[in-house]
Amino acid sequence: MLLPVDYPVSFRGDSPGGKLYALSTDYHIEDQPIQPEVFLFKGNNSRNRLFFRTSFWLSETKFTAATFLLDAGFCTHFQFSDDLYDLMVKYKRVAQGGPTDYMMVNIHGVQHDCLVQNDLPHIHKSANVIGLPMFFALGLKFDALNIDNVPMDKERVVRNNVKFEPLKFL
Repeated sequence: MLLPVDYPVSFRGDSPGGKLYALSTDYHIEDQPIQPEVFLFKGNNSRNRLFFRTSFWLSETKFTAATFLLDAGFCTHFQFSDDLYDLMVKYKRVAQGGPTDYMMVNIHGVQHDCLVQNDLPHIHKSANVIGLPMFFALGLKFDALNIDNVPMDKERVVRNNVKFEPLKFL
């Protein structure tokens, strides 16, 4: 079960315009993508959480940022929050109508059919989750072998920037 304490303070919806499990800048339409990053949150409750923050390509000149929690037990590629799901549907980036929704994603020049869920229990509806299949398909990694001794910021976050293009949907 996801709880607000599983996220850095800036993701808990306490800031003006903030949303639970998202930065206040998530889901805004921008002209430029953000620099993607993988980061680790070292929670006070001894639960470490790995996150992936990236931009989604909406149209030729439009992008939106979103932050995903990595859930190694999640078998689907993506779980979208209601806010991100509505935005992706609006820009026709999610194909609807079958037993599951999906989108085509170009990852390093290879096309992938990615399953998209938007039907998790209410407590998780505000969260974006990336499953282990998508994490590996993206080629993401986190280069901290001993997480107990790595420097973290005031929010207990360990940053590890990656070079990655915004996700493009076909």
